[in-house]
Amino acid sequence: MTSFRYSANIKVGLLLIGFLFFTGILYYSQWIVERLREDNRKIVHMYAEIIAEAVESETDENLNFIFDKIITQIQFPIIQSDALGNPRSWKNIPDDWMEPSVIKRNQDFMDQQNSPIVLVYSAPGSDEKHILGYLHYGDSVLIRQLKWLPYLEIATFCFIIFFGLAGFTYIRQTENNNIWTGMAKETAHQLGTPVSALIGWVERLKSHPEKSLEIIPEIEADVKRLEQVGNRFGKIGSKPELSSVKVYDLIQQVVNYLNRRLPSDNFKIVIENPISQELEVMANETLLSWAIENVIKNGLDSLQPKSGKVEVRLLPKSDGLRIHVIDNGSGILRKNWKHVFRPGFTTKKYGWGFGLSLSYRIIQELHHGTIRILKSVPNIGTTVEIHIP
Repeated sequence: MTSFRYSANIKVGLLLIGFLFFTGILYYSQWIVERLREDNRKIVHMYAEIIAEAVESETDENLNFIFDKIITQIQFPIIQSDALGNPRSWKNIPDDWMEPSVIKRNQDFMDQQNSPIVLVYSAPGSDEKHILGYLHYGDSVLIRQLKWLPYLEIATFCFIIFFGLAGFTYIRQTENNNIWTGMAKETAHQLGTPVSALIGWVERLKSHPEKSLEIIPEIEADVKRLEQVGNRFGKIGSKPELSSVKVYDLIQQVVNYLNRRLPSDNFKIVIENPISQELEVMANETLLSWAIENVIKNGLDSLQPKSGKVEVRLLPKSDGLRIHVIDNGSGILRKNWKHVFRPGFTTKKYGWGFGLSLSYRIIQELHHGTIRILKSVPNIGTTVEIHIP
């Protein structure tokens, strides 16, 4: 329930951030547009004053000529009208606006964008002022582009977010499917070994009842293994309880169990430079043994068909214990070193890519340690390092 609440809070937070982001873009772009419009207005005011100073009478016939000569460098559309508002001259007007009715409509539209500037003539020696006409101006191409820019940015951002979320959702669903598939197969694999062994021991016990004292301990070991498998899966979704664990004894149990079930005497698992059996770390014994077992099994799977060896080296350090699992198998390409710990990634023909990803979660997320490929050379071998703080 808590995870769903956190998920909902994250979604609300992302929506709020997106809303603030969009609002900020719109506000900033509109602020720039208004600044540019104000600059244009100042320019038109200046030209209006120049024109008013240049004319010699309120009926000056050279007004259009003065307009044409002065307003030549303006980059935005501008229309000069007479005192009644009828268009007389214009600049930067598209060819499809040249019809008088079209020019008048666009003049009215420009007045909605920007208030027209009055052309006023004052006769020399008189305070009386006469309106010569108006200068109507619209937004420049730059302003029009800026007005649409935030919407284009928002659309692009939404497009990227949509496909990003779609891709993330697809990846998450794929990983979830791989996790469920891997979990199911891992469960079958974990149960398969002791169950098969129990069936074999029962048949042997039937045919050789006189060897019951020899067989019963093996049956008990496999029953204990089944109990251990149940405990392992039961602890996956919960916070593990840590306690003092004797590392050597734990690894020795894992190695002994696997060695007794290797397909051939040509394969073996050995513990090199054994440390003090009293050395302890804070860990969950059930999960830690599972993680180490998965790494050892991965090394066994990489061995050549006829022979091979997996070494387990225990290296006490000041910052904790380092466990090196070394095999002389097929090796891992450098580009796959990080990928091998992802759910569903495998280089095996019949693998499901779950064992190492499970070990990664147990070591790094539950024990706050690290697990990594320390060294690997194709056809020579691989060294996996586990660090338990």
